[in-house]
Amino acid sequence: MSATYLAQSQCLTDHRFGFMDATICCKRKHYALMEKYNPLYGMSDKDRIRATARTVGLQVPTKDKPNL
Repeated sequence: MSATYLAQSQCLTDHRFGFMDATICCKRKHYALMEKYNPLYGMSDKDRIRATARTVGLQVPTKDKPNL
């Protein structure tokens, strides 16, 4: 193999790792911003529904207590 080919393949490899590094960094920033500005982010479906209902002044009925 020629030295030029090896240099080009090394450059492509470095470029891919740089792209992966930037992607991971952006994902971390996105996750941190979503946690900061969206209080329901990361909650389970059940907890998110309960929190949304509380926001508008409702309570989610439970199976243990009958609604009379």
